[in-house]
Amino acid sequence: MVELPPITLRLRGRKVVGRVAFALLLIGAIAIGGVAGRIKGLGHSKPKGLLWWYYRLQAGYPHPNFGARLMGAAVNTLPCYEEQSGLIPSDWLNTTCVLYRTDLFSRERFPEFKGYSFMEDVHLSARIAKTHQLYFDAEAVYEHHSATTEFKQDQTAYAAAAIRNRRIVARNPRSRVTDQPVRRSLVLST
Repeated sequence: MVELPPITLRLRGRKVVGRVAFALLLIGAIAIGGVAGRIKGLGHSKPKGLLWWYYRLQAGYPHPNFGARLMGAAVNTLPCYEEQSGLIPSDWLNTTCVLYRTDLFSRERFPEFKGYSFMEDVHLSARIAKTHQLYFDAEAVYEHHSATTEFKQDQTAYAAAAIRNRRIVARNPRSRVTDQPVRRSLVLST
């Protein structure tokens, strides 16, 4: 775990996640590609029983909590904040509150998804994770207020986009953390 001193940045007079910005200032010393804050109220509970074994199958290796992992190619988990704190190494980052190195973001860019961009953050960040370390900052907590749209309320269209985009991520070898067969990752989307 990397410890960061607290710092405060202001944007339009409001306090923002200065710890995330400070982490990126360290890029010159270590190979950090991106840092994301922690969405208030979201996290990954430590898996037990069959769920732990399912993750074990998807990942291809044992792990105490499978937090902040991208397994196979299309199963991603948030950090397990009950067991992880500080800067948490991750295979992927969400894009609600994230900072990437400009050169890496310009190199990778978001993928071209049709319709709703479900998993665009996984696609982008997993490609950056191939060459640089990614972190979630457990102490940089923020609130996320998702906009309600007609598309999100149409469960059939939303599920179709989720399946289609998981397949795109699973089939792109540049976004896969491991070279495991894609067929295991597609169990959830077929």
